[in-house]
Amino acid sequence: MGDILPRIDDFAYMSRVLRAKADSVQAVIETEQARLNRLLEMSDTMRKERNILVYEVELREIPAVKVLSLRGIIPKYNQEGILWEKLGRYIGENGIACHSDGYSTYFDEEYKESDPDVEIAIPVDTLGESDGEFIYKEYPEIPLAATLRFTGPFDGGYDAASEKLARWMEDNGYCFAGLSAPVIK
Repeated sequence: MGDILPRIDDFAYMSRVLRAKADSVQAVIETEQARLNRLLEMSDTMRKERNILVYEVELREIPAVKVLSLRGIIPKYNQEGILWEKLGRYIGENGIACHSDGYSTYFDEEYKESDPDVEIAIPVDTLGESDGEFIYKEYPEIPLAATLRFTGPFDGGYDAASEKLARWMEDNGYCFAGLSAPVIK
């Protein structure tokens, strides 16, 4: 303050000094905002990982499987439950015998913030007759797939599990060779 008081009436000087101080404060704000964003991201990641009770990546063959499927557009990736509830109601109303593990296949070529195109499917012993959006079909054998099985909530847990699988694939030299079709439970 002592340096600027004698020149307080010099408009050009005061404007430069105040602009420099404003730029300095703005730089501090941006640095602190970046720090805040990293902390929030770490906190969110920890919350998601805490929700995953069990996850394990393994390479394995996936045999051909008969399924009953339902495909649809959902608001966000972690909202697959919308389709599972609808398929579950249909299975219950029609007394369909099925297995507990299911599949999710994502048809978008890249990550989308909203409205992903997803097909869910539940294994069945025999192929029935398709009924509108509920389709019976056989998924072909996949000779080698990186799979991740996890137990936990779709909200947060599913996103973290998907991130773990993608990170594992990258760290181990694998890449997606087509549609993403994780086995879920």
